[in-house]
Amino acid sequence: VFAALGIGYLLGDRGGGERDLADVAQDAVDAGAPVATLTAPDGAAVARVVVAEDGEGYFLADDLPALDAEHTYQLWQLNGEQPVSIGLVGDGTTRAVSVGELEGITAMAVSAEVAGGVVSPTPDQIVAEGQIA
Repeated sequence: VFAALGIGYLLGDRGGGERDLADVAQDAVDAGAPVATLTAPDGAAVARVVVAEDGEGYFLADDLPALDAEHTYQLWQLNGEQPVSIGLVGDGTTRAVSVGELEGITAMAVSAEVAGGVVSPTPDQIVAEGQIA
């Protein structure tokens, strides 16, 4: 019985962290947190970056296409002269990702890069950009 309960708990917890992050991010949005809507060149909103009250950032892949196993999305800070990687944010199937401290960052982009990421964004692979509103 204990083994079955333990296995059920572990299986039930799969993806729970992802849902929790999405809930935390949505709670921050509902509370009026700053949000950057990242839009594709055609104007479609494909992702959001939310900055919670404590400065913690969350990337929400609202409508990004899923990538193959050889690629990943990478989030970039565009505030300075050169883009700076904020981090890898999944393959488009992950709903929400915590991206760390974002306080003071206002301009961002997301690109589709080779798995493992790159040191600077590949210009023709930038899929969306936006600013904190």
